[in-house]
Amino acid sequence: MKCRIVVAYTARHIGTEATAQARLSLEQQRQKLLAEIRSFNNDAKKFLPPVVFTGAHLDNSGAELGEEWDALEGFSTTDTITDDDPTLPEHRPIALPSTLGSSLLKTYGLMAIAKKERALREGDMNEALLGLRTGIGYKSYLYYAKIRNASSFRARLHSFDDVHLTNSTITKHVRIYMQARHAYERLYDRT
Repeated sequence: MKCRIVVAYTARHIGTEATAQARLSLEQQRQKLLAEIRSFNNDAKKFLPPVVFTGAHLDNSGAELGEEWDALEGFSTTDTITDDDPTLPEHRPIALPSTLGSSLLKTYGLMAIAKKERALREGDMNEALLGLRTGIGYKSYLYYAKIRNASSFRARLHSFDDVHLTNSTITKHVRIYMQARHAYERLYDRT
């Protein structure tokens, strides 16, 4: 779920001196995410065996929330807040085949559901790659049309602001791609 990445990113970069409005916005995002996760997991109970929901089978350790990309965006470790509290919605497991593991899916005959999630993850990866291509193309255009042809130092600086914004968009698509790829890999049996 892409909104998990967004909430985790916001939580890491809100800072210790955030305004009350920013903290309220983060809390509202977390409440919305928690409601969506609960709703999804309740709907998943129709398709998955009850043993899955005991908690031991839902593995969230492989969930990629994008912390490894913060350094590329110019954030130092002092700018970010890392909260690994497992009760936070962005760290709660979602009842997807990729969080269950291929051995459990084979045990309960759920490989058809895994195949469907693989197709969905392929779509996520393709969308992310399209976003990457578009972002890189736009960044190339900015260098060619705006920075190279800037008539003044001020115009060039303003163009670099656009490039930095494009970089953050590219990094967002990389995060989405990596999350989908890791989930896709967890759907295959490694034995």
